[in-house]
Amino acid sequence: MKMLRFLSIAILLIVVSGVVAAETIDFSTLPADTAVTNQYPGVVFSLAGGNDSSGSPTTGNGSGLLTNTNSGGNYPTAEFLIATFTTPATVNSFTFYDSGFNGANSYTLYNSTGGVIATALMPEASYSLYTYTLNLSGVSEISWSNGVSAGNGDWWQGVQNLSFNETSATPEPGTCLMFGTGALGLLGAVRRRFSM
Repeated sequence: MKMLRFLSIAILLIVVSGVVAAETIDFSTLPADTAVTNQYPGVVFSLAGGNDSSGSPTTGNGSGLLTNTNSGGNYPTAEFLIATFTTPATVNSFTFYDSGFNGANSYTLYNSTGGVIATALMPEASYSLYTYTLNLSGVSEISWSNGVSAGNGDWWQGVQNLSFNETSATPEPGTCLMFGTGALGLLGAVRRRFSM
């Protein structure tokens, strides 16, 4: 009976060990003008498109946001602020600020093959912070677009925090099945030995 209890606990620990606690990045804790790239485990931040996509995204001067600029929240801006996960993740939520809604501000989540998992406009964040709750898994990248392409001006925006879970450590169903089958076989062998 003790062996059965031990094996049950072992299986439970292996399954639970695959569940990784949520990581919440709060950019408001960083000093102004901090360049952010790969300081946080499991995710890399970058800029793309627009009038200035060179360099790294930076925290805005006094805003508490990771902005779509490489100059502390000043113009010019990039069109996209991007978070790329080192392994597919579950994106729980993010809090966003937009300097007014221009009709095209949006977010898009992509899987590992570049397929779109979800996309939506963000009118709620117009001149205020708004938290978007997603709870979407298999995300390899999330991109926040200001909706303003290169040469058509600049539009400032930023993310205050991002909550996600890395999912790579979760055992696959086949792995759990193999371990469970092996554990049951071991239990059977032990029971036969002690019943003789």
